[in-house]
Amino acid sequence: MQITNFEATGLEKVTAWINKNGIKNLNKDAVKEVLRTVNISFIAEEITRAESTLLCELKDSYVQQSQRYVTMDEESYSLPDLADDDKKRAKKLVNKAFALYDRMSELKAGDFKGRPQVDNYKHGIPIEDAR
Repeated sequence: MQITNFEATGLEKVTAWINKNGIKNLNKDAVKEVLRTVNISFIAEEITRAESTLLCELKDSYVQQSQRYVTMDEESYSLPDLADDDKKRAKKLVNKAFALYDRMSELKAGDFKGRPQVDNYKHGIPIEDAR
């Protein structure tokens, strides 16, 4: 996982308020109220579905776009420890799924500016719906 574009606004104001008022102890409700003025944002890149789930479960509010623009190849997933024969069958099945995904979300011929619209897809299935 790589965290980029980290930004925290408002923390310095909270710290200044705590210091100015000589506050030594804050209860849970007071901390929640004070932190309402804080905005923390970041981008988590190259995360697994499990990491994405954990981030979402621990959230206050969030925007999740990690699944919209997924590209997959053999380096993009991991399989559990399997017997060699089972591992071969699993890879074959995953590769079939990737091939189906590629066919379902195939673009029509032509140059498109920006993000493709539903009409730009050969079968009318955008990449986020094909997954």
